[in-house]
Amino acid sequence: MNDHENPFIDRLSPYIENTTTDTLDHQLDQLKKPHPSSSKSAAQSSRFNISNEISIKVKYQKAVGKATKLPLKSLRADNNSKVSTSQIHKVGGSKVDSHNLIRAYHYGSILVPRPDESEGGFVEFTSEAGIDFLSTFPASTFKRDMVIGEPSFIYADQSDGSSGLALSSFINALDKNGLIALVRYARTKDEKPYLGLCLPVINGQREYLQYLRIPFADQMRNYSFPSLERVVTKSGEPLLNHKYLPTDKMCLAMDNFVNSMDLHDTDGSIIKDELPDAHPELKKYLEPPSFAQKRSIDALENCKNEFNLTKPTPKAKYHRRHSKGDVREAQEINIDDLLGGKPTTSPRPVDKTIEGDAKKGTDGAFTPDQVWQTLNNPDDPEEVYENNIAGDYNELIREVKEDTQFWSFLRENEGEKLSLITSGEDEHARAFSTARASNNSLRNVAFGVGAAAALGATALATKPVHLDAPQSTIAGTEGTFSERSFVMIKPDGVSRQIVGKIISRFEERGYKLVAVKTVTPSKELAKEHYIDLAARPFYPGLVEYITSGTPVVALVWEGKDVIRQGRRMVGATNPLQSDPGSIRGTYAVSVGRNIIHASDSFESATKEIGLWFNEKELSNYQPIAWPWIFSDN
Repeated sequence: MNDHENPFIDRLSPYIENTTTDTLDHQLDQLKKPHPSSSKSAAQSSRFNISNEISIKVKYQKAVGKATKLPLKSLRADNNSKVSTSQIHKVGGSKVDSHNLIRAYHYGSILVPRPDESEGGFVEFTSEAGIDFLSTFPASTFKRDMVIGEPSFIYADQSDGSSGLALSSFINALDKNGLIALVRYARTKDEKPYLGLCLPVINGQREYLQYLRIPFADQMRNYSFPSLERVVTKSGEPLLNHKYLPTDKMCLAMDNFVNSMDLHDTDGSIIKDELPDAHPELKKYLEPPSFAQKRSIDALENCKNEFNLTKPTPKAKYHRRHSKGDVREAQEINIDDLLGGKPTTSPRPVDKTIEGDAKKGTDGAFTPDQVWQTLNNPDDPEEVYENNIAGDYNELIREVKEDTQFWSFLRENEGEKLSLITSGEDEHARAFSTARASNNSLRNVAFGVGAAAALGATALATKPVHLDAPQSTIAGTEGTFSERSFVMIKPDGVSRQIVGKIISRFEERGYKLVAVKTVTPSKELAKEHYIDLAARPFYPGLVEYITSGTPVVALVWEGKDVIRQGRRMVGATNPLQSDPGSIRGTYAVSVGRNIIHASDSFESATKEIGLWFNEKELSNYQPIAWPWIFSDN
């Protein structure tokens, strides 16, 4: 009721039922206040199947309902347009007839066309709608990071009293025993099912299950990181003293430094100084307090000495470019100069520059003449490093490799390929020239490779090189033709006598078999191999299965991208989800007997090959067919 009376309103009010009076100003103020409208998700009827005999009528409802708004485009109408209810496909804005389309499925980022019915087609997926109870687990094993999507509620259908009583008994049983339920949920018939957890919730008179979706085992990705407390060599031997392992003095020095930066006073309470004006204090507290800095100087210096910290030397920037005035033309190979130990003025087995070889280019690049002279001057290793002569040497080696006449000459003399100056183990650079011939001078091909290698290694042994090369392990070098993958044919594959068929798959693809043996694994070997699955409930059964007495066949395959391509050839962990034509998609139907194992990363391949083989068991040979398999031209 407003404070100011209105005679007209007073006389009118008795004749109108349920009337209230108010001022316009008050109503305008009310309009300014936000009035959010609550939105609820629609409850879906479903059935909670505990067993074949017990099925409970329930309601499935999402915890959060999102209010949907119609876009402005949908509110616009055109009275002259034709209404169509058929699905329209467009490519580049143009309508495409449905007869010209084929159905495809996503396999990662790739679309896999669906085979025609005449070719057999795909097996249609069938699934019953509902929530199926699978098993229970202790609530303490629940990991919050496994949950994906939004939570939902499952409660009994209020129209069925027996369903409410049955679901209440199930919820109380889970709650009293500290358990959670693993369920499979499909919204409609033949729809893609999901895996989820049901947590019992009892809140006064309300009893319901909280549904949380979790991924399938095939959707989990396990990543292994190197230990911070343990360093192992490539041969598997642990190191006690290493630059990455902190000593007791290092730990004590770091503890003292952290304690010296503590902002608490002696009795443990935070210093309660009143803050002055905002802006000066914001600038002040961007830096550590001066008293804390002074107090921590000694502790910081102790850490610096213990950890042997030094200020890194900035790397010199180097850009290798050819000057515009350099015009190159092909020259014939001079065999005398090729086999000789000293450079001459005759044409070298590399394209020479007509103009511009005498001096260094204005853009900072070194010409082949300067590279040659510097690499053969043993008194100037600093110039090799500072000016990145190793990089120019690599460039010249590449040019030599592109010369067909030079390459043919090496083949006739049983030569192999030339390698590059790269960074190797323990920051020592290595330079290789693997060309073999009947005399020693051929090893010094291409304008003194031997001298260049020696000088390059000397200059780079104490300083890092500019080129970053991938490290080589027992699994070869990742991303190159020497990459290796570990493959194991499990006991079920051996018992079914399909070892030869699996090996032929990799051989027909073009990969090289460098090691193979049959092994009856011990429990220690099986546990170490599957150590990343130790926390999974099926781990003990997996170890028993591998060590059942039937041997396994351990193999090592070599070739470009063999790890990633090998996994695609093997197929998904669950054979029912593997692509048709893959090994598991062809020979297996059960995830517990999926025939084969293959490394899933370069790190895994390094670990697994070193676990099952030693260096002497790995063959190193060149298949005669490899030039017809691996080529980038």
